[in-house]
Amino acid sequence: MSRSTPLTLPLTLGMLAVSAAAFADPPTYHLTNLGDLGGPGTYARAINNNGQISGEGTTAAHQESAFFYNGSLHALGFTGNGSSINASGVIAGAAQFTVGGPVHAISYDGTVHDIGTLGGPDSFAYAINDGGAIVGASKVDATSTLHAFSYDGTMHDLGTLGGTNSYARGINAGGTIVGYSYMADLSTHAFLYDGTMHDLGTLGGNQASAYAINNGGKVVGTSDMATGGSDAFLFDGTMHDLGRLSGTYALATAINSGGLGVGYASLAGDAVTHATFFDGGAFDLNNYLDASGDGWELAYATGINDSGQIAGYGLLNGDPTSFLLTPDVAPTATPEPSAFAILGIGGIGTLTLLLGLRRRKRN
Repeated sequence: MSRSTPLTLPLTLGMLAVSAAAFADPPTYHLTNLGDLGGPGTYARAINNNGQISGEGTTAAHQESAFFYNGSLHALGFTGNGSSINASGVIAGAAQFTVGGPVHAISYDGTVHDIGTLGGPDSFAYAINDGGAIVGASKVDATSTLHAFSYDGTMHDLGTLGGTNSYARGINAGGTIVGYSYMADLSTHAFLYDGTMHDLGTLGGNQASAYAINNGGKVVGTSDMATGGSDAFLFDGTMHDLGRLSGTYALATAINSGGLGVGYASLAGDAVTHATFFDGGAFDLNNYLDASGDGWELAYATGINDSGQIAGYGLLNGDPTSFLLTPDVAPTATPEPSAFAILGIGGIGTLTLLLGLRRRKRN
């Protein structure tokens, strides 16, 4: 399906005012080093509500392997990655079954399951929900054209917003999907898909990408700004600017059920990125570590669960190394000083669009 429709708010369904509130300080985090697979480098990609983490790393044989973390790190025995993990511990990602061969989207539940493609040689899975539905992107033929897909035992082509390529990056429990698509004018816009692909627009620039959606319908991602650079955003029926750090770009990659987001943002000069916490603004997670974080530079935050635990990776002794951050107090999102509406869009079901720190230096 390639038809796109604008996403509008039927306010006749009811509106509730949310009062303005000052942003609260974020918590202090304790860092757990996830270790390695025998070689240099691990990259945590996602975390579930049980604190289990998926990702990939380098083995002692200098091969890339997907991993699973549940208190200790386990190589999963296939060349590929673990992009997402659901509440049952099922992992979605991608695998290369033969050296130099194509890459296929997979699910892993103790066994690797090849979920195929949309007709081309390659596919990539980016997210899995607790019901086992998977989303990603697949080549549709021998060219480089990729389309967003959903998978429920069968792979479905979600189409585009009028351009050539699209990518599905997140899915919630209700089956609502988000991602990004090329437009006919070669710009890129964030989309929401519920049986129809809806253009979420941008924050004023030409490009925007959505990366995750929570069960309340809040979406996070990144958007170019009309004034230059790109900021992280939160979409709850309106696209809210979450800002950046001292550099020119920021991206929110994950959001929990409470509306707290994580991702990364560049520092001045754009040579370095820092793992970033988003709650009405952008906050460098390196500033909120206890002594367990000494020697670390947190570069990317890639997942956050409902307890506020954060997965990601950074530099330790010069090597990319995965971490788990556990807050001393579970953080709670600060409501946006605006209104929210309950929106019925149709398709997969009713989408509830809910509304969504002051920086403290580490002692």
